[in-house]
Amino acid sequence: MPNYFSQSNRVWKEIYPGVRVSDLHRYPTGGGAALFAMEAGAAIPEHNHPTGEHGYVVEGEGLFGGQRLGEGDAFWMQINEVHDIHAVTDLVFFATSLPRS
Repeated sequence: MPNYFSQSNRVWKEIYPGVRVSDLHRYPTGGGAALFAMEAGAAIPEHNHPTGEHGYVVEGEGLFGGQRLGEGDAFWMQINEVHDIHAVTDLVFFATSLPRS
């Protein structure tokens, strides 16, 4: 059964100061897809993803594992690659990872 998400009913949760997430899908074992909104200067501390992570910058600029990315840029973090994210400007990005086994 498909799920649909409109902006008018999207639920956001603050996970770090100035960092909000809106889950689009979560697998029971971990992984999934989400939108992230970060205020300029906010950060997501070092972490990794056991199945890697794909992402796409919707708007703004940020440092993803030290690499500066902006609107329209994409990234792939390797399996278990440790990285952090810092918002240079207000930043919105989409990220997804495969389910854990």
